[in-house]
Amino acid sequence: MAFESTFWTVIKKSIGDPFAIQAIVRRYRPPVVEYLRRRGVSDADAEDLAQEIFVQVCRPEFLRRADRERGRFRSLLLAVTRNLLNSFRRRENTLKRGGSVTILSLEQGGPDGQALEMPVESLSTPDAEFGRLWASHLMKRALERLAEEERPDGAPIARALALHIEDVPYREIANRLGASEQDVANWIYQARRRMKRYARKAIEEYISSPEELQEEIRQLREYLS
Repeated sequence: MAFESTFWTVIKKSIGDPFAIQAIVRRYRPPVVEYLRRRGVSDADAEDLAQEIFVQVCRPEFLRRADRERGRFRSLLLAVTRNLLNSFRRRENTLKRGGSVTILSLEQGGPDGQALEMPVESLSTPDAEFGRLWASHLMKRALERLAEEERPDGAPIARALALHIEDVPYREIANRLGASEQDVANWIYQARRRMKRYARKAIEEYISSPEELQEEIRQLREYLS
C-alpha cells in the first residue's frame, strides 16, 4: 500500500488554495468542535476556536516545523487543540479579572520572540474522550459513504444499520423499511463489511505508513468498544 496521499502531502499541496483548505477543515472539524463543547466552551466560542486551531495547523510555517515522527495527525491536532484551549481559558480568566491580554499564536512566538514549541508530552498523551469522538466521526463518515453508494441498495442498507446501531429490533426495522426480517439481517451483514472498508479508507487519508495504520485501527477499536 502506498501512502503518498496522506494528510501531510495533501495539506502541503493545498497551501494557497482556500477551497482545498476548507475541504480539509470540513472533514476534520466536527470532533474538534464537539470536544471543545464538552470542555465547557460555548457553541459560538467552540466554532471560533476550532477555526483558529485549523488556521494554525494549515499555516505553511507550522507545516514546515511539523514532524510526523512526533505523532500521528490525530495526536497533533489534539495537541494544538489543547494548547489553544488553554490559551483561551487564560485569556477568559484575565478578562474576567479586568485585565488585558495579548493573543499569541503558536507561530508568533512568546514574549521573548522565541517560537512557541509544541509540548512533546501532549503529542503522546492519549485522550479517551477525543479518541471516542474521533472514532465516532469516522464511523459517521463511513455510514454516509455507504448511503451514497451508487448501488440501488445503498440507502436501505445504511438505514438498516443506523437503526440497528440504535438498538432497534430487526422486526421493527423491517416494518419501517417495508422489508422482511431476513432482508434486514442480510442488509446489516453487508453494511458491516462495507463500513469496515470505508472506515479504513477514512483512516488511510491521514496515516503515513502501514504500521501507523494498524496502530490507529487498534486504538480506535478500543475507543468504540
